[in-house]
Amino acid sequence: MSSKQQKTTEKKKQQLVDNSQQPVDNSQQSVEKSSTGYGLTVVVLAGIFGGIVALSLQPILMMFYSQVGLIHPQSSNLFTETTIPQVQNLVKHPKTQENNTSPVSLHNIKPEENNTPYSGKKTSADLTEDDSIENQNKPIISNEHVAIKTIEANEKTIHEQQPIHFTKESTKQEEKVSETSTKTTTTAKKKEKKIEKEKPKVKEEEMKTKSNRDFVEHSKTEENNTPPTSLHNTKLKENTTPSGKKTGADLTEDESAENQNKLIISNEHVVIKTIEVNAKTIHEQEPIHFTMESAKQEEKVSETSTKTTTTIKKKEKKIEKEKPKVKVEKMKTKSNNVDDLQLVDVTGTHNEVPDEVKNFKKTKIIYYHIIIWLFDEFLSKQECDNLIKVHKEHVSKMQRIDPIICFDSIKTLRKHLNDLRPSDNIDVTPNDFTKGTMCLNATFSSKLKEWGLKWSYSTAFYPGESPFSDLLAKRIEEGTAMDKTHGGKFQITSYPKGVGYKDHQDCTIGGGKQDRYGTFLVYLNDVFNGGETVFKELGIDIKPKAGRALVWNSMNENGVCEETSIHRANNVEDEDGKYILQRWYYYENFFSLGKRPPEPNEPERKLGQARVSCDEYDMGSCRAYAQADVDLQSLFNKVIKTDNDRRDLTSIEQRLPRFLDFEIPSYENISDVFSKFKNLAYSLPGNIARETSLEATNAYQIFGSIRPIWEYVKDNTWQSILKVYTLPQILESFQFNIPEKILDKLLSLSSEDDVMKTIENNKNGQGYNDEQKSTFVKHYISKINNKLNPTNFHQLIIENLGMGLVGYLPLDFIVKNNIFNDNNVLRDIANYLHLMSPLQKDALATKVYHALTSDSTSSLVSDSPPLNLESSKSINILAGVLSSLSPRQVIKVVGNNIGSLLNSQQLRLDTSCTTALGLLNRTIEAKRIDRNFKPDPQLLHRWQECYSGCDLSDLLITKNDIKELLRNHPNPVGCERLINEVKKEYDLENRMTTAKLRSVADVFGSLYRPDEISSLSQGLMADLGTDETFIEKLGQQDLDPNEARAIINKIPRHVQEKWNKNILGKLGNLIPGLDDNIITYILQKRGNLPTLFSERMKPFIRKLSPSKIRLLIDKAGSYATEASIHTYKPLVVSDYAKKFISSATLMRIINQPPDIIRFLRFTPAQAAGVIQNRFASLANFDGSLHSLSHIGSFLNGLTKNEVEKIKPEDSLQAVRSVFGSKENRNIDNAMQSGTRYAFGNVLQKGLKEREHSDNPNQYIQGLFREDDLVEDLNPQIFATMTNAELDAVNRLKSEQADKFWKAVGSINEPVCCSFVQENRVRLTNYALSHYGSNTGEIDVSKLSQLGPFLTSSLPAKDLRRITTDGLMNKLDYFKSPCFQPSKEQAQALGSRLNNALNEVDDKLKSLYLDLIGELAVYLPNEIASSKEVLAERTSFLAKSIEKLNVRDERCTLPDTDGFLSKAKINIKKNLISAFIDSLSHRQRRQTDMKKRNLTCDNLRKIGSVISVLTPQQIDSIANDQLYLCIDLFGKQTDFESRNVYRIAQNYIRALTDQNRHLHSVTPTEIFNLGEIFTGFTPSQLNALKNQYFKDGNILSAVGNLQNWNADQLKVLTRFATDDSSRLSPILLENGGKLLCVVDDELLRRTPLEDVKSYLVILANIDCPIGTNYSDIMFDVTKNAYKNEIYQPHIFGSLGNIAAGLKPTDVNLLSKNLMNFLPVEAIKKLPKDVMQQFTAEQLDGLNIEQIKAIPSTVFSVLGASQQNILNKILYPFITSGKNRY
Repeated sequence: MSSKQQKTTEKKKQQLVDNSQQPVDNSQQSVEKSSTGYGLTVVVLAGIFGGIVALSLQPILMMFYSQVGLIHPQSSNLFTETTIPQVQNLVKHPKTQENNTSPVSLHNIKPEENNTPYSGKKTSADLTEDDSIENQNKPIISNEHVAIKTIEANEKTIHEQQPIHFTKESTKQEEKVSETSTKTTTTAKKKEKKIEKEKPKVKEEEMKTKSNRDFVEHSKTEENNTPPTSLHNTKLKENTTPSGKKTGADLTEDESAENQNKLIISNEHVVIKTIEVNAKTIHEQEPIHFTMESAKQEEKVSETSTKTTTTIKKKEKKIEKEKPKVKVEKMKTKSNNVDDLQLVDVTGTHNEVPDEVKNFKKTKIIYYHIIIWLFDEFLSKQECDNLIKVHKEHVSKMQRIDPIICFDSIKTLRKHLNDLRPSDNIDVTPNDFTKGTMCLNATFSSKLKEWGLKWSYSTAFYPGESPFSDLLAKRIEEGTAMDKTHGGKFQITSYPKGVGYKDHQDCTIGGGKQDRYGTFLVYLNDVFNGGETVFKELGIDIKPKAGRALVWNSMNENGVCEETSIHRANNVEDEDGKYILQRWYYYENFFSLGKRPPEPNEPERKLGQARVSCDEYDMGSCRAYAQADVDLQSLFNKVIKTDNDRRDLTSIEQRLPRFLDFEIPSYENISDVFSKFKNLAYSLPGNIARETSLEATNAYQIFGSIRPIWEYVKDNTWQSILKVYTLPQILESFQFNIPEKILDKLLSLSSEDDVMKTIENNKNGQGYNDEQKSTFVKHYISKINNKLNPTNFHQLIIENLGMGLVGYLPLDFIVKNNIFNDNNVLRDIANYLHLMSPLQKDALATKVYHALTSDSTSSLVSDSPPLNLESSKSINILAGVLSSLSPRQVIKVVGNNIGSLLNSQQLRLDTSCTTALGLLNRTIEAKRIDRNFKPDPQLLHRWQECYSGCDLSDLLITKNDIKELLRNHPNPVGCERLINEVKKEYDLENRMTTAKLRSVADVFGSLYRPDEISSLSQGLMADLGTDETFIEKLGQQDLDPNEARAIINKIPRHVQEKWNKNILGKLGNLIPGLDDNIITYILQKRGNLPTLFSERMKPFIRKLSPSKIRLLIDKAGSYATEASIHTYKPLVVSDYAKKFISSATLMRIINQPPDIIRFLRFTPAQAAGVIQNRFASLANFDGSLHSLSHIGSFLNGLTKNEVEKIKPEDSLQAVRSVFGSKENRNIDNAMQSGTRYAFGNVLQKGLKEREHSDNPNQYIQGLFREDDLVEDLNPQIFATMTNAELDAVNRLKSEQADKFWKAVGSINEPVCCSFVQENRVRLTNYALSHYGSNTGEIDVSKLSQLGPFLTSSLPAKDLRRITTDGLMNKLDYFKSPCFQPSKEQAQALGSRLNNALNEVDDKLKSLYLDLIGELAVYLPNEIASSKEVLAERTSFLAKSIEKLNVRDERCTLPDTDGFLSKAKINIKKNLISAFIDSLSHRQRRQTDMKKRNLTCDNLRKIGSVISVLTPQQIDSIANDQLYLCIDLFGKQTDFESRNVYRIAQNYIRALTDQNRHLHSVTPTEIFNLGEIFTGFTPSQLNALKNQYFKDGNILSAVGNLQNWNADQLKVLTRFATDDSSRLSPILLENGGKLLCVVDDELLRRTPLEDVKSYLVILANIDCPIGTNYSDIMFDVTKNAYKNEIYQPHIFGSLGNIAAGLKPTDVNLLSKNLMNFLPVEAIKKLPKDVMQQFTAEQLDGLNIEQIKAIPSTVFSVLGASQQNILNKILYPFITSGKNRY
């Protein structure tokens, strides 16, 4: 290194920073704040770009960023992590190609392969200053020479420098400067003397490393007592070659300062140190961190152990006295012909330097929020030139047509006019502006241009649209550490001569955090006169130089805009003007950042016409903005794979008309986009070329030919097309082939006249789908809404929309527009109510009701005649909205006008029970008043389905009508009067004949009880047994197994054996009564399997015994064809039936081709078995789309770990394959919650990937793209969304959020039951917030908006806000299995129901109880009803409550703290008390003498209520009556055990009264005894005939009873085994609980093949306490399967057997396997086993499994175990807050 003094190469003022941007909008909306250009199509020429240089300056910039805030302290992700790049990772600058005259475009600006080291130099300058300075804005540097001190480094090794931290306490050491172990001299001469000293080399030694933010520690060297600065010693990898040299400049000063408040450098040389870097090896330099506390150590730098001398040369410089500027100059050094990039921090000079600086006195550092950095040669000359060429071509196109000029105010316009035409008095009128804007019209705009108005030009291009934009973004990120995802668009701006830009900040003072935080600016050309970037508050200006880049921050670390960042661009004086490229980086990311924004509709402009914006007058503040057009070559470069692709693209570019403007959304898959564009090569007509202009004559051709890319056409192009090819013309030509979103766009851009004409042409709506019709009406309403009034409503709405469209009025329009409070309007809309959705009708219903009853304070138009029921229109209005009213409202509004209303055609379409019961009340009243009143029998038949009363026969005449009432009655057993009437009408009480029985076949089960059936003639039944029509009618009725058995037993066996296979499709509910041998015999006959189930048959699967299920499923499985499996589909998919399917049959079915079993759903364990068979092991499932396609219908067998293998780029397609399309609407019915939540995460990943954002507000938009995921996907997956995502949903456009919450509200059973209550409440709260229903009453309309799922999820506080009428109208929502209430919710609902009862009289109470049905279980103890009313409804309510017991197993009601069980007991006690009290005094007086007051007839009327009879009431039943009704007692499962015993003993006494012994009990009596059989003592059981218990039917009936104890079971087991040496297949298949007490050794001897065949049955045996069945069977099963038992499909099928897990088995269970741990086993696992599970294992559990853990077990688990379980159970709880 030469010792010559390095001279500064530039003396002109240079100041750091760009400007060139108009003031930032104060809005915080998620749109990029830079102004955007519109309406210009730009063809970007092809060209070649030099190279890319990744300037990895993070080691130095990190100091700046961390101190000033460019690295957000709360992880704002604005900048990347502060890792220090290795020098060898720097991307080097390639040699540029000279004389390259090829056309240039962003597409072709790319790096070359032959990279050479970067040619620039790199320095850093940091000026330190005192913290008490009076004048911070005026650095005075007068008559002084600024000397530059350099320290040459050893050429072999330089260690990384440890960050230097400045503190107030350390300021005393500030003046110490790089001392070495040898003597170092520092000479300073003042007063215009030139002193030159030799510049020695400095060799630095390695120092011990420390963490980045430690204070610099000093240690003494061997030869000098001055401690050296500690350096961070991180060595490079070997053979590392640097890309250039590094120099650093640090200003140091003397301690003794007389004046610390003035930066006066008089006749002094300010020393700037640079460190010369060896060209061979260099270590990374650690960022230098400045703090006030470490200021004293500032001057200490690396000392070496070798002798080094430092020569300081000072050179006299003249500096202007008036406001001199600090010059930023490139300092050249020579080292192996490689120059370093110079990095200069000039910000430190913006305060006055205190006097002690010149004397190297102690000084303090002021902490400044704005720091500016300069990079020379950031872009190569060729890069700069090519960018200028792109911009110039763009500008040339912008100049073809005079622009439209817009102003921020009249004041600004006047200032410009005064400047342009000072001597003229120019009048400006509203006619000079485009209507509704501050934009001048074309004429006036042209005048301003003619008068000399000047403006700058800007061209915007966007990340991802070209290789160059991606490379540039990457280069900036590597060079500055600014996160590219927080960067906006790139903007090239040119300033003609005489144009600059005003003072401004890039951020908005007082604005939000979605604002410009940092600015990157690079000059593209040298400017010799003017054009400086000036920071007036910092006292800095920068001279433009080609390739020079500036970086500065405008906001501090807290995201607050700093006023001191103000800057401007001076007017350019050079003829060639000034060109810059800039990009802004934002404090917070947001959705539209870096994406092409939509164009404003105003002002309306021609294609290619620019828009000039003048926001302020000062300094020529006008700019023409435009965006570089999408470059197809750049866009599709990565996806062009073949020569054909390249030729197609070239053809498209040559033939696609220039006026077409496109916008490709960033979320689009570029390959898919290219496929669409390729279609243009074949669709564009031959007469269409690049220069073709848009004319009326070719618009049709062009519009049709670009169909593949309609979705990408920009609004300005559509506007131009619509001017010459109107929407009515488009629809006439293309009719129904326009997608809804394109139709929506065209309608929004069309004029009112065109929209109205479109509506007129299409008001029949024929051919359009619902979405398209809704789109038509939505835009039509928006166009005419302002002029709509009651007078023209009929014409504008009814006539113009017509029958085809009037039913699509927007809901908001109906709800919020006061026009619907007008009676004339209501009359007009009346005839079309039947065309509207329930939601629309619910919204109108309240208005109609108020209008008819004045039961509201709603304001109605006073001058419109009131509604009444005298006109047919009013009748139609009422008939159309009755289904939205409560019975009370129906009764009130109908009054005495029932006769005319019943003739309404609309009424016949209403099937709601609220309407039925209200009208029924009016009908009965009308009949009472007028005996001649004759209602329509068909209406009465339908109403009877909702009405449990027995008096409607009074309104009918024919016997067939009366029989229909019985057939439709909801509880015929409680309607003795109606039964007797039918028997009387059909003469069934006299001699019975087959003809008579055939005539009542469809009500046979309601007419005859089992004991009455037994008395029928066997010959008679033999004759009827051959009548398949009679059999089919019986099979369609809701028969219980005992009734079915009674009927079958009366049909002789020889008749049954003659039945062919087809009879199985007609037997229906008679099948549970068939003997297994008969079923087997029929199945062996020839012929195809019939359809076993039909819609007209009442469900009977749960009535089948295990043996019957196996017979039927095995037969279906043995055929294993699509037809046979489809025939038995309800059986195969039933969770109950699957408990009894054999392993062999299951495997035969699930191994069928996917097409055959596509509609089947299996348990996760069964599905896992299929997956394992197809992939050899689950571990081989790689998460690819190919793998998913092989899984098919068995996706619910995947665990969350497997699901997480799906790649982000495949995520959306994977989710659609699982949850999308009609075929998969219920895909996750059997999916475990963990798997569902995992797929929710996959959806999230996919949306983030597609939308290129991690911000929920942005990526949630992906649900509403062209593929419309929110419409297509099964809505259950939306319930997995996070709180932040749901917040984002509620910020969407109203129609989008409506669509989302409508989908969520439609979630149905059984999936809805799998969500924990907290999640359901969370979803409901968000929905209420969206609909604005957080407060106030929730009426019927709001309940409709919420839908069944969300309504049934309302928390208790919101349930209390539901109006009474709204609640009574929507009771079905709460009767749904989705209603899974907590104790608080149940109590809240019960309270509201009781309020509803309290609001009506006794006549209506009966109707309300019919509506309430099973929900009566939630009523409080004090029911607001008389005992007479309760007694009338006892039988119906008892039967209704039983519905709660037969729900899908996945929707069993929660019974927290036994609340539900107690509630059932309470309501039953209320009912039986009311019933007994209602018995006549005569009956009670007659029975009281014997203390027996309940007959068998009484007991049958009260049904299941008998389960709460007291011991005294049981004893009051005569033994003969109890004997007759024992089947009724046997059906009940909720007796107290003491009462079961009491009833059993009374039954035995009844046998004794008949002189019978227990040995005489018949199989039929055993069936009838049911649960009462468990009340027999062991000795009494021992007296029965043992041969009965070898029959599979009896074993099945007895073995599955609930209340056996071990001693009783041992007796029955002895009968069944008969001391056999092995268990028979019949016992294994049907024995149930009898196997719980089988001898241990006998159980262990079960053949291994039997264990495998009957595994599912054995696994579902629920043994009583005190047996060790699970322990033994787990060992037996392990022995049968060996190590395979831990395969998911086997382990997950163990059921209760898995409760036999031992602590030693726990460590064999993987996290994945825990996903299949059976819920039944979890309920029974001992505490010591549960405590053995690790947190990792528990993390594999699902919500359903965790909910099954008993609270007593959960409480003894460790804290870490409980935490992980709670995390799974409540996945959306926010830390530190309550659950939701």
